[in-house]
This record gives sequence, C-alpha cells and structure tokens, in this order.
Amino acid sequence: MGAGRRMRGGLAAVALLVLTACSGSTPASGSGRSAGSGSTPAGAVTVMLTSGPLGQYLSDGSGRALYMWAADTDGRSTCYEACATAWPPLIGPATAGTGVDPALLTSAPRTDGTTQVVYGEYPLYYFVKDTAPGDTLGQGSNEFNAKWWVVGADGEPIAGEASSLSPAPPNMGGY
Repeated sequence: MGAGRRMRGGLAAVALLVLTACSGSTPASGSGRSAGSGSTPAGAVTVMLTSGPLGQYLSDGSGRALYMWAADTDGRSTCYEACATAWPPLIGPATAGTGVDPALLTSAPRTDGTTQVVYGEYPLYYFVKDTAPGDTLGQGSNEFNAKWWVVGADGEPIAGEASSLSPAPPNMGGY
C-alpha cells in the first residue's frame, strides 16, 4: 500500500509541474483582445499602416494589404471555404505596429477553432492575388456577393479605387 501512495504522490507532483509550466504562457483560444497587453505574444503578427495610392491603410508587418469584407457583421467572419481560400483570414494574435490604435485591435473566434484578427468592427483578410508588399489588387472587388476594401487607421473601410481617391477639386461656386 505504501508503494501505491508513493506512485500517486509522484504522479500528482508530475501533474502539478506540468500544469505550472503550461499555465499563463499562452492566451486561451478566443480569449478576446490580443493586443495592448503590454507584451508581444509568441508568433504574433504585427498590424501596421502602409502608405500607397489608396492612402494609409492597414497591412501586416511585411507590408501585405489587409482587407475587410462588407458581408461581415458584428466583428465576426462569414468568409469560409471558397471565400477563405481566395481571401485568407489574418489569424492572430496580433500586435499594434506603427500608426495602429491598439484599442481597435481585437480578435474573434472562427468556426474552425482559429482566432481571426479584428480591427474596429472588421475581421481582417489577405487577398490571394496580392503577392508583393504594396499590392492592393483586391481593392473594390465584388466577390462572394459583397465588396472588399482596405482598412484605414480609423478602422473604417477606404472605399474606392486608387484613381478615384485623389483629392476632389475645390468647390468652384456651384459649378
């Protein structure tokens, strides 16, 4: 009977060591905010501002444009299967880089068990045809029955094409 108690005691000690080593080191899946905690989670992607013909818009740390989809509501993604193949979700955790408001950077669980980065009220995506930093080939696309737009620092979509985003001419007295 003494050997049985020693065995259970040893197993309990090993279990306690494992639990202690594992606790607190990684965020729980779908835990909500993934930025602004004061530390950078391991494997976190950086969301930053990039300047280009569309103005200043969100990108990842390598300069790849990030998009929102007008069909998404309430900060939750509705882009799955073929949609997510063409428009891969930005999977987090994420940290706020240059020009990004950490208060707007959150996350939301996806039905596949991953956690998607959300900025403001919009889940963020890449476009599969954007192959180089600065590409914005998805801007204004109407795929999967809704428009895709890059997102500005304020968390709002930048709607329009690069050529149509130039400053409007001054008002010439109603002309």
